[in-house]
Amino acid sequence: MPTSYLYPSPHNKKIMWGLLALIILIGIVLRLPYWRIIPSPGDELFQAVYSLRIANGVDYPLIGNDSYAGPIYFYFLAALIKLGLDGPLMGRVIAMITGVLTIPLTYLWVDALGKNKWAALISAFLVAINPYLIVVNSHMGGTTYFLPILAVLFLWCLAQTINRDNRSWLVAAAVAAGLLIQVNPVGALIALGGGLWAAYRTRKLPKLGKLWPLWPILWGVGVILVYSPVLIYNFGSGLDSVAVVQERSYLWESDPGVQTTLNNIRRLTLQLIRQQSGVLHGQEDFTTVLGIPLLYFLLSVWGFVFTTRRVSALPLLVTLPVLLLFPYFSSHYGFNVIARFTTMLIPVITAVIAFLFCHWLGKLSQQETRKRTGYTGGLMILSLALIIDPLILLKEYYDTSLAAGLNGKILLDITEEIVAQNQGEPVYLSTIEEIGSIEGGFTYLPHAAFVFADIHHEYLPPQQIIGRLYAQPGAASFLISHNDAAAIQQVAPLIADSSAANQAAMTQNYGFYTLDTSVSLTKPEFVLTEADLPPHLTPQATLSEHLALLGCTETAVIPATNQLQLSCYWQAVVPMPENTFVTFAHLIDNNSQALVTQDDHILGQERYPLNAWQTDEIIQETYHIPLTDLPKTDNYSLMLGVYTWPELTRLDIPDSADNVIELPAIQLHE
Repeated sequence: MPTSYLYPSPHNKKIMWGLLALIILIGIVLRLPYWRIIPSPGDELFQAVYSLRIANGVDYPLIGNDSYAGPIYFYFLAALIKLGLDGPLMGRVIAMITGVLTIPLTYLWVDALGKNKWAALISAFLVAINPYLIVVNSHMGGTTYFLPILAVLFLWCLAQTINRDNRSWLVAAAVAAGLLIQVNPVGALIALGGGLWAAYRTRKLPKLGKLWPLWPILWGVGVILVYSPVLIYNFGSGLDSVAVVQERSYLWESDPGVQTTLNNIRRLTLQLIRQQSGVLHGQEDFTTVLGIPLLYFLLSVWGFVFTTRRVSALPLLVTLPVLLLFPYFSSHYGFNVIARFTTMLIPVITAVIAFLFCHWLGKLSQQETRKRTGYTGGLMILSLALIIDPLILLKEYYDTSLAAGLNGKILLDITEEIVAQNQGEPVYLSTIEEIGSIEGGFTYLPHAAFVFADIHHEYLPPQQIIGRLYAQPGAASFLISHNDAAAIQQVAPLIADSSAANQAAMTQNYGFYTLDTSVSLTKPEFVLTEADLPPHLTPQATLSEHLALLGCTETAVIPATNQLQLSCYWQAVVPMPENTFVTFAHLIDNNSQALVTQDDHILGQERYPLNAWQTDEIIQETYHIPLTDLPKTDNYSLMLGVYTWPELTRLDIPDSADNVIELPAIQLHE
């Protein structure tokens, strides 16, 4: 291979290793700010919980949390948890470490590929300052975010396989490729290109060329063996991963026509330009890549042409499968979501830019003295632009995220405050529908933190939270919206936490509260005494010898709501065990015996559960049965009963095969 185009490699290895150490240090410094909160923790936390189950011996899965991904990341995280290095953000610690390690690994690969340490240093430096590799692959702790480091590891092993004509390196390349596909099957695109390159290059090698193509075939078998846990699971589950992928429109184009594919090519091109240059926000159009980002793109194209002709075809061959196949089957690009599937190409693109830049550096010595100054000045200006612009874009992204509250700091701080104060009491949270729009992952972060801290917690609407307080008297904590807090405080006195973390949370329409246990809960207005019972109630029944129906009032049609309203009176004969008891009122068409409409809800009007009832209390239960689109006839019956949830087991009612109480016939007149 000709090397005259390259700037001469230095003979002083200490200087090179010192420069590499400096680049690694720069990479660490750039990755440390906001690593816990930007981007906001998301579904990566579910993966942490999944790993915790492995660490606790609950599961030993063959797959990751998705049936198409392998378990390697989860077992690695589980091992760290077993060693005591736990916490919901432990995945981000691993990501930080692997993100930094990608820098020297890129150096090793580029040096092995092109036999030039200056190109290796330049490529490593571009990896160190790339905003996407900083924000996405060094801050986010999910399995997919390890694509870049495993891709570079695979490419380095391939280059060493050819350089050393060594079977051990070929085995290492197979393992690396299998792990690359395990963290996400999209890694197979790089493995495919690299495998073709290795198969072609090994055919004339003294050792690996013998019995060719045996060794490339064995390499492929090795890759399959490493990925085999996923294959075993899927063959046993009827290829479950195919169904999972097809359910996700961003991963699977159900009808990839020409127009869709062309649009995806446009979007993929934009994404590659943005991620190589570091554009982390903005609209999905080419105006966001004008200027230095477009220059990065032009250098990339030029670099691929130059590298393929003068250094190696490997970078081009591992990139082509992504360019040709990805737009056909996926529309997962990084504008409304974090671009994660294509970041594995960033070190590849930095390599071709580095080789091109070294070629230009090598031309310095060939320039006439009077031209050398201008040539050097041009390269310096270009270098500064390629270095400064990504750093500016990174700072802009951080500033925008902080100013708009698009970070997880507030929620992370308040969650850690709750964990620190918890003394074993349950924590109740507002539902995702009520508060899930909060930036910072309300769906994910509190759940993961409380699971790791072994704190019982539930996401519930306010009425059911009130029910829990009646059923389980004692201390309780709450992470709830202002609306839910107002509803709960009508029954239970709450104390807002005075911490700085909670003061910040309060500005975001939610907060951390504790129950004031010095004050008794207010009984609901529908808890009556025997003196409050209206006369002439029918029918009466005892359910499972534990619950008594004292009777119901006559049904009434409410025209304003087009509902049938019924009030019934219940009493606990003996204290009831803890469970969820659901009462139902079913309107039956006597002609067809079909259920035509119903009202099923938790007994105790959703907020005073049966196991909290005292035996001297009488509970007025009101049913609202919708009558929309029902024919007005006299031929309806109303059935009443109670079942447990989620078992759906009805309480026994004497002399009723279906365990229902039949009320008088319902007359719905025209």
